[in-house]
Amino acid sequence: MKNLFKINGALCVAVFFLVHLTQHQTSAQKWRSNFFIRHLENTHKNEVYVLGTLYKRHENTNVYHLEALKKVILSINPQVLVLDVTPEELRLQKVYPGKIEYTNVIFPLVNSNKYRVYPAEPDEPKFSTIVNEVTKAHADFKKNQPSCSRSLEEYNTSLYQLLTHSWKNVADANGKTTDQLLAAKLRLEGEVIGKGQAESWKIWNRHTTDVVLQALKENIGKRILVITGIENASFIRQNLKNEEVNLVDMEAWLNKRFL
Repeated sequence: MKNLFKINGALCVAVFFLVHLTQHQTSAQKWRSNFFIRHLENTHKNEVYVLGTLYKRHENTNVYHLEALKKVILSINPQVLVLDVTPEELRLQKVYPGKIEYTNVIFPLVNSNKYRVYPAEPDEPKFSTIVNEVTKAHADFKKNQPSCSRSLEEYNTSLYQLLTHSWKNVADANGKTTDQLLAAKLRLEGEVIGKGQAESWKIWNRHTTDVVLQALKENIGKRILVITGIENASFIRQNLKNEEVNLVDMEAWLNKRFL
């Protein structure tokens, strides 16, 4: 009988340790599993910045001149750049003369840093197809509605004068008020100029968005800076929000760094 009690006691102790060992292993497996999932989530969570630039207007905007633009790019310290240039423009580093930020700031930074760079404008023949459609729409509008065309030109001039006068820093230029006003301007142009303007604008911005999504897939966990014309910026931001991209609030980020 004593031996039987000893055997039962030993079995109880063995079962006790076996249960606790199993629970420990299960907890460890869960911890490792959760850690792996968290690691994957963090790895896939790119920071994406969308920065609007002014082309030749950088020359006449005190708070958002070319040196300010350079300071912002260096502060973001991106690992990947998505630029509003065509593949050929990127290869030759030769752009339309009005895009002064490229020759003076962006291309020199590209040449002196190890960025991975993506051209966000379409290649030929898509590029010319879109540009020709817009050009024709504007020419027809000017010919058929000259008075409205002049009014639109005056409106655009006045809007930029008011905007640049109101900007206190780069954050304002990339802020919600600027986005809303320029988005409204582009929608108005689409309505009065017609489908050639509205549809082309939509296709252009969708192409940029798709390039950004490609860059995200190919550069997991890296900081991505999208540089685009300021009139495109609000549409690109909205497109990326719709795609549930981890988009940095550019205005808040710039304000926090007094830029």
